[in-house]
Amino acid sequence: MASLSLDSPVQYVKGVGPHRAAALSDIGVETVLDLLNYFPRGYIDRSNTVPIGQVQKDQVVTIVGRVLAQGSMYGGPKRRRYEIILGDESGHISLLWFAGSKYLEGRFGKGDQLAATGLISWYNDYQIVHPELEPLGDSDESVERIHTGRIVPLYPSSEALGKVGLSSRGFRRAISFALRNCADIIDDHLDTQAIDRIGLIPLTDAIHQIHYPDTEDTRERARRRLAFDELAELQYLALSYRSEVKKISKGRTYKKPGKKVSSFAKALPYKLTSGQRGALKEIYDDWPATNR
Repeated sequence: MASLSLDSPVQYVKGVGPHRAAALSDIGVETVLDLLNYFPRGYIDRSNTVPIGQVQKDQVVTIVGRVLAQGSMYGGPKRRRYEIILGDESGHISLLWFAGSKYLEGRFGKGDQLAATGLISWYNDYQIVHPELEPLGDSDESVERIHTGRIVPLYPSSEALGKVGLSSRGFRRAISFALRNCADIIDDHLDTQAIDRIGLIPLTDAIHQIHYPDTEDTRERARRRLAFDELAELQYLALSYRSEVKKISKGRTYKKPGKKVSSFAKALPYKLTSGQRGALKEIYDDWPATNR
């Protein structure tokens, strides 16, 4: 596919494909725009990045360093663990996995730069057991972090979605790609003056910040903008429905009040007020012509 658009089938988003697209279709996500409108159910704040030499027991932190060594080791019968030694200029720390680490083995080499998030514990030295990892390339500034070192989104999932790799981590990869390629082409139905007058943020900014907020404040501002749009859409649908019902219920053009109505009004011993005349007009407008 030459380029990605908001109307493109979601299978063309990097990391999705036909198999995952079928699972997404079951929850109503069929296009790139649907995916961008699949909002997080919550967040984890992983923005607390500290030098390795300054970590303390029982802290949840994000650290950034280079792989000094890695490999699998055995500490007894069936007691296997995988370990990465991560270091920076201030020190080094062990990253440990006791289960589910096969996908990591051989993935990283000496000198690779990683960000790791987890709870600091102590066993002969500081360590993090089963941390969240994110490769950073040659510089941690050159790669947008989506799993560590920031406020991280958590997405609604299910057993069926999890089986095809669409846990929160899988959603973060796919949505991050869609944001980079398509979020800036979303049309904003509010002009700049209206946005400033109401005190909202542009729709593109709201889409970015609801998925990857820079701060709690920007997340709340994104939520307010999207809530405003949702309410405006509901009001528009309600007005459209009422207009359609009105068209269907009348279905014809009525004549002006006839002689009988006029003579009856003149025969009254008092003059109708403006409110009474308005009420009669509404009744007359809603009354079928055949009943007059």
